[in-house]
Amino acid sequence: MGNRKCLVCLLRSWLSILNMIVKAFCIALMVIILNANGLHNSSKWSNFWQEIPKNDIICVQETHLTPDQEYSFKINAQSYDFIFSHGTSNLVGVFITVRRNTGVIVVKSGEIPGRLLSVDLSSDNVTTHVINIYALNNAAQ
Repeated sequence: MGNRKCLVCLLRSWLSILNMIVKAFCIALMVIILNANGLHNSSKWSNFWQEIPKNDIICVQETHLTPDQEYSFKINAQSYDFIFSHGTSNLVGVFITVRRNTGVIVVKSGEIPGRLLSVDLSSDNVTTHVINIYALNNAAQ
């Protein structure tokens, strides 16, 4: 039960952060947060890309992508900037992608490989820090 409470708190924190992003940039940005449950299989990529055209900022957890797969994955979304934090091909991995025509500059500011990715989003001398977390799901990790 404690893990569920933590997850609810984490989701509420994300919503608060996303509201701050919109207010900080004073523009309307569409944001989506997804648990991909593995994108290492290229047949899943087309389903993923169907969601992207409606969104400006996308935070994805549990990507299962490796550095070798990064180029093939990005080639289908050339109008986006990607920042990856890879795990192995069968677990973890996160990325943040931002649509290029938003006027937002994306700079990677830190990571815990495959688990946490932080970026700074800058526009009009305002910088917002965004953290994408794929949280541990058991005490052994």
